[in-house]
Amino acid sequence: MHLPVAGEPAPPRARKKRRTAEEKARDEALKRALRDQKKLAASFSSQRQMLQHMTVLVDPRLMETDLGLAIGAKLQETQTGPPDKAVAFVVRDVGLAQYRAVRWTRRMLEDPGQEGAQARVREVEVPHVLICFKAAEFVEAVQADGLAGLLCTLTTHCPAARPHLLVCGLAAHLARLERAQHAQHMGTGGAAPSAVSRAAVEDLVTGLAVSYPGLGFREAVDGHAAAEHVLLLTTAIARTAFAKSQESVQWFQAHSKRCGTAMEALLAQHPVTGAEQQNIEALCKLPSVLPSIAHAVVGRFGNLGRLMDELARARGSATLPAFRSGIERMMRTGTSRPTKVGPKAAASLTDWLSCTAPERRVCGEAA
Repeated sequence: MHLPVAGEPAPPRARKKRRTAEEKARDEALKRALRDQKKLAASFSSQRQMLQHMTVLVDPRLMETDLGLAIGAKLQETQTGPPDKAVAFVVRDVGLAQYRAVRWTRRMLEDPGQEGAQARVREVEVPHVLICFKAAEFVEAVQADGLAGLLCTLTTHCPAARPHLLVCGLAAHLARLERAQHAQHMGTGGAAPSAVSRAAVEDLVTGLAVSYPGLGFREAVDGHAAAEHVLLLTTAIARTAFAKSQESVQWFQAHSKRCGTAMEALLAQHPVTGAEQQNIEALCKLPSVLPSIAHAVVGRFGNLGRLMDELARARGSATLPAFRSGIERMMRTGTSRPTKVGPKAAASLTDWLSCTAPERRVCGEAA
């Protein structure tokens, strides 16, 4: 290495290679894509924007009535207000035979699964269905079979959905029937009374609340009140994606593992089954294994038993370093930016799960 002598000019520095226009354009496009991905992920994790991902499906048979027109007008009215309060709706057959119904779909953000991959948005059906009745139709259904036909249709066509009943103008209709019955009883020549009385309807509704506790029932005074109920129900359904899983949150708080809003967002955006949740909680007990890491590992291997089987095969075939390296390169779930599991958590997983000496586990010497 040549050292400069006093008085000699310093050697010229090597020029930094200039990037071409194509390289600059590619880098800018990549930055824009990353910003768009972060913005998209933020919109799905924001409770303020939850209504923007909901779509109300209104049955065409419902839109043929004044009640359906009132519901459509109310939903259309939200489009002229603040963007975070707007609710999209479409007229679509929801497949419930002769019943007029409302259903919902929600847009969900799928985990791309690997670094650099573009996240995809898919539309899923929300497990709720609202059956809408005009008062006279509801009374006729009660008189015909006590709503047995409706319950059978719901069980056949949407067994996993929670049903809700909305009856418009029931109190006023029953009052008119009572007046007609009283008029005929007094011999004034009033209309023929209905075979269903207010007491019979109330007895049926009360019985449904006991026999079918998951069945919601709402009586609306008029079409405007019914439309307001549909909007409130849509908001409540949208909010369920951000509802806290109390058992999970309490468990994570007890173990001091990323409790708070970050964990709630992870559970809301990446729901798991009961068995998967148990595996995630088990993995989180290992040192350096955060919920985002445990979620990714369970998503990759399915369950803890399969992970240990793969680990045992890797140890038996002397491929443990490669197996550990594969876990290191896995992407965590629910992070704000693409983040790998890393060597520390990967070592904790492989060392503790392959340890055969219980006393070393207790002493914290799993390796």
